[in-house]
Amino acid sequence: MSMSFLSRFSRITSSGRVFLPQLDGLRFIAIAWVFAFHVNHYVEVKTNVSPDAFGVGLTRVITAGHLGVLLFFCISGFILALPFAEAYHKGKAAMSLKKYFVRRVTRLEPPYLIHLLLVFLAVGILPLLGHRANFPEQIAFLTKHVAASSVYLHQIIFNELPGPNVVLWSLEIEIQFYLLAPLLSQIFRWKNLVGRRAVMLAAMLVSYWISVHYHDNFRVSHSILGHLQYFLIGFLFADRFVASGQQLPQSAWWDLGFLCVIAALWLNPGVQWELNPLTPLFMFVVLCAGFQGRFTLRVLSLTIISTIGGMCYTIYMYHYLLISLIGRLTLRFATGNYLIDLLVHLITHTAVVLLVCAPLFLLFERPFMARDWHVRAWKYLRGRSDSPAPANALL
Repeated sequence: MSMSFLSRFSRITSSGRVFLPQLDGLRFIAIAWVFAFHVNHYVEVKTNVSPDAFGVGLTRVITAGHLGVLLFFCISGFILALPFAEAYHKGKAAMSLKKYFVRRVTRLEPPYLIHLLLVFLAVGILPLLGHRANFPEQIAFLTKHVAASSVYLHQIIFNELPGPNVVLWSLEIEIQFYLLAPLLSQIFRWKNLVGRRAVMLAAMLVSYWISVHYHDNFRVSHSILGHLQYFLIGFLFADRFVASGQQLPQSAWWDLGFLCVIAALWLNPGVQWELNPLTPLFMFVVLCAGFQGRFTLRVLSLTIISTIGGMCYTIYMYHYLLISLIGRLTLRFATGNYLIDLLVHLITHTAVVLLVCAPLFLLFERPFMARDWHVRAWKYLRGRSDSPAPANALL
C-alpha cells in the first residue's frame, strides 16, 4: 500500500504540534483489542462453540478487550494533559479555556452527531418502513434514546448502556473527563515533582477503590468516578514525557514489559481485569512501551499501523453495528471449529469494517480535524449571504 494513498487517510495535526506516530499506534492497539473482543463475543454467542486448549489462552487475551477502552482513557489523559503540562513546565500561560472547549466541540461533536443521525436512519426508519403498525412507538423509543446519547446522558438518565449502539458508553465517560481535565491539570502548577506525582497516585487509588466497591452500581461504574485512575495514568505519563524534554530513553526492557502484560492476560483465567489492581500498572507499561520500547516503538510507528489508529474514533463508533450486520452472512460458513471460525470472522470483519469506515472517516471525521474548519465555514457562509443576488434571481 503506497505512502501517497495512506497519506489521504492520515490525521490532520494541529499547527505547532509534533506528530507522534506511536500515539496513533497505541490507538491501533486499543481499537484492535476492542474490535477483536466484539468479534470473538459474536462468534461465541452465535456458534456456541468452546475453544480448544490453545484457543483458551487466545480467548483470555481477546476477552480482555475491555482493556482496550481503558487504554483509550489513558491516551486521552495523556493528550489532554500534554499542553497544560508543557505550559506549566515552561512557565507559560495556561491554555485558554475557551480555545480548549471550542476545540473539543468542533473536533468531536460533528462526527458523533452525524453517527447518531445515521444510526437513527439505519436502525430506526429503514427497517420499520414495512411494519407501520408499531412504527410510531418504535420511532419514539429510538428518538428518546438517541436524544439522550446526543447530550452524553444516556447512562445517567436510563441507568443502562446506550442503545442501539452500546459502545457509545465510553464516550460519555470521555466527555465527563474533558469537562474535568482543565481543573485536574492544575496539579502541573505544583513545582514539586515528587509531590504532584504522589497526589496523582493517591487520586488513582481513591478512584480504584470506588471502582471496586461500587462496581455493581451502574451509574458509578459507568462514569468518570470509576475510571479516573486511567485518565490520571495519562497525566502521569505526560508529566514524565514533558519533564524529559519529550526525549524518553528507549530500552528493550519496555518491549519485555509489554510481552509480560500479554503473558499475564494469557495465563490467568477468570480474572476481572477491570477490577484488578495490576491493570493500571499494565496500562502504564503499555504506554511506556509505545514510546520507549525499541521494537514496540518501531512497530507502532509504521505508517499502516498509525494510519488505522488515527481512524479509531470512526472505527469505534461504527464497528459494533457492522459486526452484527456482517455476521448475518459469515455465520453461514461456520465450521464448528472455534479457531477457524474466529479467524474467518476476524479476517472478513476486518476487511469490511476498514472498507466502510475509511470513507466514513474521510467524509465525517477528517474534515473536522482542521482546527479552524468552523471559522472557514462561517466565513464561507457569511460570504455567500453577503453576496448580491443575481439579477434574475426573482424571475
